[in-house]
Amino acid sequence: PGGYWYSCKYHGWFMRGRFIVLGNVPPTIQLTNPNGATQNDWTGGSVHRLSWNMNDPDNLPSQLNV
Repeated sequence: PGGYWYSCKYHGWFMRGRFIVLGNVPPTIQLTNPNGATQNDWTGGSVHRLSWNMNDPDNLPSQLNV
């Protein structure tokens, strides 16, 4: 990541500029169930449903998978 100067191979510094490479921002999730308001102390042998929302600033939501 960072900013870099470039110049055209054929036109030299008459055609030049700066391009910026952005770093990748990691995807995030927001846990929606359980909501964290109650004590979530689980033991083995039982089923618990988890739900979440996913977000990735660098990619479309359709590109996220679990």
